[in-house]
Amino acid sequence: MYKVIGIVGSPRPIGNTRYLVNEALEVLKTKGIDVELIPLDDKRIAPCEACNACGELLNCRIEDDFQEIFAQLNYFFFINGMIVPGSTCWNVGYGLDPESVKGDEEAIRTVRDLVRNMAWLIKKLKA
Repeated sequence: MYKVIGIVGSPRPIGNTRYLVNEALEVLKTKGIDVELIPLDDKRIAPCEACNACGELLNCRIEDDFQEIFAQLNYFFFINGMIVPGSTCWNVGYGLDPESVKGDEEAIRTVRDLVRNMAWLIKKLKA
């Protein structure tokens, strides 16, 4: 089973980053790919203390909301062999107001191109 996780690191719950990630996930859904959105705006995540517990124990010693996300990422990185496909250019969208990035045609086109490439890759891996 293949799944794409979109992680939104923006502190804005209804912002341009979330809009672009949702746009990407919607395109993938139309290709029959399972998707999940993980927004971080409502999570309590402490800064890294560079203690190297994650490297030695495969677990962060800081107890915050990152533990749940770290467990999901470990599942994909270590168990499922996570693949991170590249894009044809910078995945940048411009907009100040919530969802104003909708007017950035190049950004929308770039996101759609990226996820079409991701869908193609996933389907090739399934074959």
